[in-house]
Amino acid sequence: MNGMKHYEPRKWVTITELSTFARCPLRFFYKAGCGLRDVGPVAPLVFGEAIHKALPKVLEDDSVESGLEAFNSLWDPSLNDAKRNPTRAAAMLADFLSLRRPPRSIYTLKEPPGGLIDISNRSNDWEIPFAIDIGLDIPLIGRIDGWARHRDYDELYAVEFKTSSEVSARLFQGFEMNPQVIGYATALKVMGEDIKGTILDVLRVSNVRAETQAHLITVTSEMSDSFLEWAQYIGNSILHCEKLERWPQQWSGCNPYPMFGQPGRTCEYTPLCKVQDWTSLKSIYQTGRHIPFELSDTKEDALPILTEQTNG
Repeated sequence: MNGMKHYEPRKWVTITELSTFARCPLRFFYKAGCGLRDVGPVAPLVFGEAIHKALPKVLEDDSVESGLEAFNSLWDPSLNDAKRNPTRAAAMLADFLSLRRPPRSIYTLKEPPGGLIDISNRSNDWEIPFAIDIGLDIPLIGRIDGWARHRDYDELYAVEFKTSSEVSARLFQGFEMNPQVIGYATALKVMGEDIKGTILDVLRVSNVRAETQAHLITVTSEMSDSFLEWAQYIGNSILHCEKLERWPQQWSGCNPYPMFGQPGRTCEYTPLCKVQDWTSLKSIYQTGRHIPFELSDTKEDALPILTEQTNG
């Protein structure tokens, strides 16, 4: 295949990359393998990362000021707009804190479990990085925002913070069967923890009002088994395509219409699929691979092993 010299062989795989390949192997090649990025709005991504960094500090110090300081350490003032700026961030953090103080909060964050892998760039003390063996030649890796104990049921949940332009039933329904939500809870189960599911805690990004809502998603053992089967299948498919140096285009993934029967955003790599040599259009994209973290210890015995109990 043209341009294989731009492809970086996988040393690990993430849940996002599994989803990218499931949509289209060729899209995975461009995005994850070659690191091509569409030139789009930067502010939403940076704002989301800055809010993510701020939330644990808000809870840890019971202080909006501490959270805003963490926010400003990542935020670039040149990106300020009506919805995304320190003033709006402070309003979001204040609303979040008012709903996450006992006894109003439905959960309490816990210290991360012991025996975590050692990484070089943890963003806060609550984050749970993982690298787990799911039966592939490479580990499944990722970062979980945290985990918590439910106020009423005394059950443990993974916690995932999200920023969104809406906080609605439609949004939460879209996460009920989401690979990330299911995968994070499953990763903790593989690590030996008794996890009930995932708490999705969403903060609205708006120039009008702040809004925060937590949504509980139960992840059953059957769902975890199914997720792991899917992850193994997709992961092995990635490694097989890599070995053959062939990345077939998934035509039903070019646009939501052929897959879901409704219009939507066309894949950003469509221009590359219309020419004989995709590298001739490489310059219209930015280049930069997303690396969740660098493993300080990649020894095989440092990875939690997929157990018979977890895999049914």
